[in-house]
Amino acid sequence: MERLKNEIGEEETCKTLVMWDREIQLQVQYDKISRSKYNARYKFISCYRRPEYLTKKGNRDSQRLIARARVGNVEEYSKYWLKEEERRCRLCERQSGTLKHLIEECEKVERCEHSVEQVLGGSTCERIVKWLRTVEKSKIAKEKEWKNVCDCKKLM
Repeated sequence: MERLKNEIGEEETCKTLVMWDREIQLQVQYDKISRSKYNARYKFISCYRRPEYLTKKGNRDSQRLIARARVGNVEEYSKYWLKEEERRCRLCERQSGTLKHLIEECEKVERCEHSVEQVLGGSTCERIVKWLRTVEKSKIAKEKEWKNVCDCKKLM
């Protein structure tokens, strides 16, 4: 410590110590997250530094899609206030509307060759963004279809 103070000066020493302290706090926080047993998916969402999709300048639409996937807005199952039957997949209406179901099992969306961890990781991989766009467009089309059916029933 004294050697560091003599070599670079007192002000620089304080800045260096603050930087080291922040780095240690980040490491401790990341370790707690990675060892968490309550929310297993959180370790894939959490990043040691800023996620890749936020560091790159680019298409705001792709950043929005990735952010929505990471916070769970793509999933119907995360809407805990709905009844169980309302939390099913909006596209196939067969199974629970989880991200895993959309990636691996849903018949109405093309299969994604990436895993849930890769989608939640915040990667700006063009294939992931393209797949998320496809899912969003499919959901919008399905909601319009439902709205038309409801409107027709009201007219009868």
